[in-house]
Amino acid sequence: MEVMGGGAPMVRDVEVEWVRYGEDEGRDLNLRVYVAEALQAQPRAVAVFYHGGGWHAGRREQFATHAEHLARLGMVGILVEYRRRGPVLATRDAVESMQFIHGHLDRWNGDSERIVAIGGSAGGHLALESRMFGSRREWAGPDTFILFNPVTNTSESFPGGFGFHKFVDESEARSHSPYHQLSDGASLRVLVMHGTADETVHHGNSVEFCEAIEYQGGEATVVLYPGASHGFFNERSTGKQYHLRTLSQMEHALRSWKFIS
Repeated sequence: MEVMGGGAPMVRDVEVEWVRYGEDEGRDLNLRVYVAEALQAQPRAVAVFYHGGGWHAGRREQFATHAEHLARLGMVGILVEYRRRGPVLATRDAVESMQFIHGHLDRWNGDSERIVAIGGSAGGHLALESRMFGSRREWAGPDTFILFNPVTNTSESFPGGFGFHKFVDESEARSHSPYHQLSDGASLRVLVMHGTADETVHHGNSVEFCEAIEYQGGEATVVLYPGASHGFFNERSTGKQYHLRTLSQMEHALRSWKFIS
């Protein structure tokens, strides 16, 4: 697969490992880890992926292409399995998985200073929540994010937000809303890609969220794709055009942040 970007050539062989990080009623919750076979003396940057699906559907393999691609470039790519029974349980799993990964970085020669959380739609929400809720733990969580049409406001329904009806009340919805939880924007670095024809999560939500981060002193970039609908970045939704463009945008950002040499 040809993807724009300079730097070192891709490593060819990638190993896939299944790692248990939690349990759900007797069933394992697993991570799917992609690591290049070639030995690497320097610690590897780590990309943690959360799939979309409204916290009730979707598949971990949504970002398999992305994870494998980054592994070939020398990173560790990790796909997270989480409980698909609403945003509250999913948020708990997002935090637990991220904390587990941080605590086991030696297993993959991972770099604790270079962890990026990546997600699409509800998975974008979970990527952010791995920091927002994770900040209450010993490790605050990642400070770098790449998000595809993410849910950033759960206190309203479309177009003001997404997912309000999935919470028991307004208080719970706001407590799980990244926009309303945002208090340390100065420490965050965020890239968001969003289609302007999205009728599930309005692109204005992403613009507003990134403006809030910048207002607090953080780094936030929104790349809008005119006419693109929800899930436009997926390989099978609109063909390879948007998929390759967003993959390239992701790689470019990671290179500029020194996650990829």
